[in-house]
Amino acid sequence: SVTPETYVQLNEHANVEMIEPKLAAMMQTVLGDLYGDEFSESGLTYTVGLQPITDIRLNTDIPEGIAAVSNPVFSYILAAIAFLILLIASVNFMTLSISRSSSRANEVGVRKSIGASRSQLMYQYWGEALLLTILAFGVGLVLAEILLPHFNLLSGTELSLTFSGYSFFFWGLAAVFISLLSGIYPALVLSGFKPVDVLKGRLKLSADKNYFRQSMVVFQFTLTIALVAATLVISNQLDYMRSTDLGYDKEQVVVLATGLSSGPQRPFLEVLDEATRVKDRIQSEAGSDTGIEHVGMSVYTPIHSAGWIIADFREPGGRKRDFHFNIVDHEFVDLYKIEVLQGRNFSPDDQRAIIVNRALVDDYGWENPIGQKLPGQGFEDHEIIGVVENFHYESLHTTVKPLALTINPSLLFSGVDNLSFSQSANPRISLRLDTENLQETMTRVEEIWSNVMPGTPFIYAFVDESVDMLYQQEERLSRIVTFGSVLAIIIACMGLFGLISLMIVRRTKEIGIRKVLGASAVSIVVLLNKEFTKLIAISFIIAIPIGWVALTQWLQDFAYRVEFGIGVFLLAGMAALLIVWITSSWLATIAAMMNPVKSLRSE
Repeated sequence: SVTPETYVQLNEHANVEMIEPKLAAMMQTVLGDLYGDEFSESGLTYTVGLQPITDIRLNTDIPEGIAAVSNPVFSYILAAIAFLILLIASVNFMTLSISRSSSRANEVGVRKSIGASRSQLMYQYWGEALLLTILAFGVGLVLAEILLPHFNLLSGTELSLTFSGYSFFFWGLAAVFISLLSGIYPALVLSGFKPVDVLKGRLKLSADKNYFRQSMVVFQFTLTIALVAATLVISNQLDYMRSTDLGYDKEQVVVLATGLSSGPQRPFLEVLDEATRVKDRIQSEAGSDTGIEHVGMSVYTPIHSAGWIIADFREPGGRKRDFHFNIVDHEFVDLYKIEVLQGRNFSPDDQRAIIVNRALVDDYGWENPIGQKLPGQGFEDHEIIGVVENFHYESLHTTVKPLALTINPSLLFSGVDNLSFSQSANPRISLRLDTENLQETMTRVEEIWSNVMPGTPFIYAFVDESVDMLYQQEERLSRIVTFGSVLAIIIACMGLFGLISLMIVRRTKEIGIRKVLGASAVSIVVLLNKEFTKLIAISFIIAIPIGWVALTQWLQDFAYRVEFGIGVFLLAGMAALLIVWITSSWLATIAAMMNPVKSLRSE
C-alpha cells in the first residue's frame, strides 16, 4: 500500500513559497483536533510540501506515490539515441550525395551553360532533399503507427501518436531542419561546379571534399562504436545487479498486506499488537504445514525500496545524526536469512533490544557495539544485542545506510527529533515458503488468510519479483539501447555499402589496370580495405573519450556499479571493423573478379 496523496488546486496568482508554511500550520491544527492532547504534548511537527503535478513523472527526488516516477536520465538517453540515428542517416545522405556528384556533373554543366544561376541550383538540390525528407516522414509516420504498440511493450509505456495542428507544424519544422542539415552541403558542392571544366571532362573533386566525406564516415562510426560500447556496459551493469548478493535471501518469500493502519482512534502501537496477533494466528493455522517454513511481521520489507523509516536526532555534543529503522518481530532476521556478525538475534521477549547493521557500527566507530546505546537524549532505555551484515533494504542505486531493527518502537521514538516515512507504515506479514509446488502452497496460504482475516483482500507480492521490478527501467533501457545500436549499425552500413559501391565504380579502371599488371584479387581487396580501416581506427580513438565520459556519468546513478575499461571499446571497434571489412571485401571481391578488359572498356 502507498500513502494517500492530497491534490490541491491553487489560484493562478498564488505564491507557493507563502502557502507551504500556512499548510504546515494548518496540519498541526487538524492533527491536534484529531489526536487531542496526546499529539499536542508530543512536540511532533509535520512537514508539508507542494509538488507541481507536471513534476511528478520525472522527479526522482520525491518518493513514488500513486503515480509511477521515471528517471529523467532515461528520457534524455532515448532522445539522444533517436537524434544520433537521425544524424547518422543525414550524414549518409550527405556523403552519398557528394560521392555521386561526378555522375551529376554533366547535368550541372548543361544547366549552368543555359543560364541557371548557382542559387537556383542550390534551391533545386535542397528541394530534392526536402522532398525526400517529406516522403521519409510519411513512411516514418506509418511505420511509427504500426510499430508503436511493440515499442510500448518494449519500454513499458503507453505512448500514442496524436495528429493535430501542432503535431503537423512540429513535424514540418523538423522536416525542414533535417533537409537543411542533410541537403545544404551537397547543394553547395554540386552548384559550385564550373560548366567549362564539366563539359570538357576536366572535373576533379578537390581534396577538401574528399576529407569532408571521410570525416562524415568517421563521425558515423564514432557514434556507432560509442553506442555499441554503451550497450555492452549497460548489459554488464544489469548482470551485476542481478548477481549481486543483496545480503538476504529473496527467493520464495511472499509479503501479505494486512490493511491495518493507525488513525485518530487507533494508536500505532495497538496496530502493531494486532498485526502480531494476526501473524501468530497464521502461524498457528499453518501448524506443521511443510510448505510454510517461517512467518514474520514487520512494518517494512525489502520490497519497499524507497527507504524505511528515517529518524534523526542530536548527540549530547549537538551533532546531528540520522539512521533508518524498521519495526520487526523476532522472526524477521531468520526469515530473510540475514547474517548475524556479532551478538545474537531477537528473542520473543526482547523489549529493550535493538539490532544494528555494520554500516551503523562503522559510522560510530565502535569496536565492540554489543551493549552500546545510541548516544541521543531519550535513548537511555535500550541496548544493542546484535550486529547484522549490511543488506540492501534499498535499491542498488544507493549505498547501504546505518540501520536499526527493533521489536519495540518506543525505544527509538522517544529519542528522535524527526521521522520521515517514504511509504505508509502499515504492518506486513512475510512468509518463507519451502516447497516445489508453489501454486498449491499459495492456495493454502489464501485459505489460511481467509480464516484469519475474513473480509480483508488477499493482497500479496513475491519479494524476488518485486526486487527485480526495481530495475525494470534499466532492463528496458538496455533493450532499447541495444535496438538503437543495431539500427544505427544497419543505417551506417547502408551508407557504407553505397559509399563503397560508388568508390569501386569510380576506381573500375584502376582495378582493371592493376589486374593487367599482375595484381591478385586478394591484394586488390586489401588495398581497398586500407582506407576504411584507417577511418575506423580514427573513429575508435575519438569514440573512447566520448563514450567513457557518457558511461561514467550514467554509472554515477548507481552506488554499486561495474568497472569498465578499454576492453568494451576494443570489442565495439572490432565489431565495426569486421562489419566494414565484410562489406568492402564483398564488393571489392566482385570488382576484382571482373574481366579487366570489361573494366577498361567501362571507362
